[in-house]
Amino acid sequence: MAKRKRTGRRLNGEGSIYQRKDGRYVCQITLEGKARYFYGKSPQEVKDKRDTAIAQANKGILPDNNKVSVEQWLSIWMEEYKRDSVKPSVYHSYAQLIRLYINPAIGKRKLKDLNE
Repeated sequence: MAKRKRTGRRLNGEGSIYQRKDGRYVCQITLEGKARYFYGKSPQEVKDKRDTAIAQANKGILPDNNKVSVEQWLSIWMEEYKRDSVKPSVYHSYAQLIRLYINPAIGKRKLKDLNE
């Protein structure tokens, strides 16, 4: 088995960057409980892709994920963005509207399938 070429010491959460047999570099990190892989021609390109994905996840922007449903995203949105930013009565109203109208109608659809 060939040794993987490391590109330097890494911190927790940065993922492993190594060179594949085909010459490309790859980084694997765990993001939102799932393994994510980033590929590039150089270690810097891979680091940039990784850093962008981590920054987007920290801002609550969904990564390129084709499996997230409307119901799952609305649950995250309510807890992460609305719980502390609106009055409790408004939060309750939003939750009720989502539970009664949005989730039964389109909650099981994937976000990627929605269009304007």
